[in-house]
Amino acid sequence: MVVERRKFRRFKAPLDAQITLLENPSKHASGTIRDFSREGLCLESRDLDMSVNAPIELMVRHPRKDTLVHITGDIRWSEQSGTSCLAGIKIKEMDKEAKGDILDYAYSLWVDGNKG
Repeated sequence: MVVERRKFRRFKAPLDAQITLLENPSKHASGTIRDFSREGLCLESRDLDMSVNAPIELMVRHPRKDTLVHITGDIRWSEQSGTSCLAGIKIKEMDKEAKGDILDYAYSLWVDGNKG
């Protein structure tokens, strides 16, 4: 049995992201946020290997506005999954209003998916 250690529930939130590893700022890649919570997110990228504890910067397309949201964080875990790399990101800095908007969007997707 798997024990959930996260304090906050994660919700699916498929959002496009541009990724910069801050240890090598000239290296950019694209990726997709798979899920999102108050403290973190799961990121998938086919173009980048992500090292644990490395600082990371994301530019994420806002789900309801034509703007980008800036997120900085640290990679807490990383694993290869087929041709992709998955990573858990602990959010360090992010606009609070944008975080609320993304959480509302993700919650709406969850509610719509659980109607039955």
